[in-house]
Amino acid sequence: MPAQDGVVHATRQAALDAPAGDIKLAICRQCHYIGNLAYDAEKIQFTEYNYAQHHSQQYRDHVDEVVSTLINGHSVRNKTVIDVGCGEGYFLNAVCNAGENRGVGIDPSLNVTNEAPIDNDRLELIRDFYSDKHSHYKGDLVSCRHVIDELAAPREFLQLIINALAPGEDSIIYLELPNAVRTFEQNLVWNIGYAKRSWFTATSLGAMLRICGLSVVKTETLFRDEYLGIVGRRAPDSDVDSPFPKESADEMIALLDGFAKHFSGEVETWKARIAELKKRKEQMVIWGAGMRGINFLHQFGDERVFPKIVDINTNRQGSYLPGSGYFIDKPEILKSFQPERVLLSNPTYEREIRAQIEEMGVVCELEFL
Repeated sequence: MPAQDGVVHATRQAALDAPAGDIKLAICRQCHYIGNLAYDAEKIQFTEYNYAQHHSQQYRDHVDEVVSTLINGHSVRNKTVIDVGCGEGYFLNAVCNAGENRGVGIDPSLNVTNEAPIDNDRLELIRDFYSDKHSHYKGDLVSCRHVIDELAAPREFLQLIINALAPGEDSIIYLELPNAVRTFEQNLVWNIGYAKRSWFTATSLGAMLRICGLSVVKTETLFRDEYLGIVGRRAPDSDVDSPFPKESADEMIALLDGFAKHFSGEVETWKARIAELKKRKEQMVIWGAGMRGINFLHQFGDERVFPKIVDINTNRQGSYLPGSGYFIDKPEILKSFQPERVLLSNPTYEREIRAQIEEMGVVCELEFL
């Protein structure tokens, strides 16, 4: 699979030459952690990383819900917020605006010229990898969203950012990550990317927090169960319970075994479908240039069947997908192209995308990965 879905390329040749790697998942029976044994951190870079999702109203609604929970449920008002891996700063801006907070965002891919709607003069945005040199910044809330699962040493990094917590029992840490249970239960085979060093369940994520000296305040599924959100704080010295779960990992092991078999079946199903489409000289436009679209086209890219891929993320439009070398178009090209079928790489956005397609006056069948 292509090594990163968050990095697109300026030329087709660069996209074709992008690094790729194998995925070999294994699970720890003690803490239920799932990791890719074939992961090589040398293939991953974050300085040109961009996977902003705020172009979607549905995703913005999700951010608003998280922000409301943090502010109203955990009293994050008139506080200092440290956002590690802040991207363009959209989430940090939202939590600071809504709670009248001060914010510091740190990210090696930060690009303030991009189109994130940042309008808060209480923010300090730093283009850098988070490290000990930033330890003088202390947050009443330390957030880290969709970062730790893409790092070679997630537990060590969590221990590092815990140092950013301000003194006091009210300081909290918030992590948000993909929900491994949903991915493997629903056999979302195109959602497994090489960049994901780790896959966490609520059980394994809670275990990692406890191993690092935190107590779990709240864990919940978010965004139609696609994500996990967890709030933790420093555990009292009297908390001496084992950090490891009492339940067996057998159920998750069975899910992983079934997932591997389903992947083989999915590949064979699409081979047959593509052969049928070729025979009928029919085509499908793919909507969504994220991980699922990247992985699918890396496996099955054929412009006779899949002539185009579109995405609403303006920072990805005009670039090329790693692996397949497909050019990423604006959705508006569908007005003139008028495809008979559109394949949605992420059905979570069906309602939003269906409305956009109808607004453009495009009449087509929708199918889903």
